[in-house]
Amino acid sequence: MRVHLPLLNNLVAIEVAKRHGMSVELNFDTRKLGTSREEVLAVRDAGRGIAKSVHGPFMDLNPGALDQDVRKLTLDRLVWAIETATLLEVDDLIIHDGYIPLIYGYPSLKGGWLQRASELLVEISKMGRDRGIRVLLENMFADDPLMIKALAEEAGLNICLDVGHISFSSNIAVEEWVNVLHPLIKEVHVHDNDGASDEHLALGAGTIKFDPVISLISMFTLELGSEADLEASIDYMRERGWI
Repeated sequence: MRVHLPLLNNLVAIEVAKRHGMSVELNFDTRKLGTSREEVLAVRDAGRGIAKSVHGPFMDLNPGALDQDVRKLTLDRLVWAIETATLLEVDDLIIHDGYIPLIYGYPSLKGGWLQRASELLVEISKMGRDRGIRVLLENMFADDPLMIKALAEEAGLNICLDVGHISFSSNIAVEEWVNVLHPLIKEVHVHDNDGASDEHLALGAGTIKFDPVISLISMFTLELGSEADLEASIDYMRERGWI
């Protein structure tokens, strides 16, 4: 089992993971863009043996944007993420799809968005393969697993399925998302919420029904806001015999 604590400093998150005997997903999102090479290497050294993946930047990025300058910025940031993942010596890089249905979900816009996003992400996928990094596409606001599947297959990416994001963004059951994306899913982010916003609560603190999902996945990452939420989630899972 893995833990991702994006609100904590990476070095602190590594120590939390060690205390609980877990592997860790590091966080180098948009807030960490100014991180020096020396700082990245310090995180690498501290996380040796347990740091298996890293979450890349996603805020303000859109690989299928109509504005070519936004796409260029997105490409630049994702190249930085590949380079950072290489320095960290992790196996996987997690990136968001960047799709916003309220803007690009119209029939006249959706196809163009998918084509542009695919063309950009093919470059990232190839760069990752060349460096031994597996790039995983994570759903955020996407409301349809078929769209995510099409994008991942076109770009040669695997999937990081986020159960919490499905809860507030899609009317399609999580089980159906798993069935559609199953061959491509390599990681699953698990956290709770109220079904309306991305709260990243401890398991059991929100409204998500995890029982039908846990039996369908073999490896998951607890993506939470604090060590206290991690401990509460571990207790919740133990009470149900999941671990």
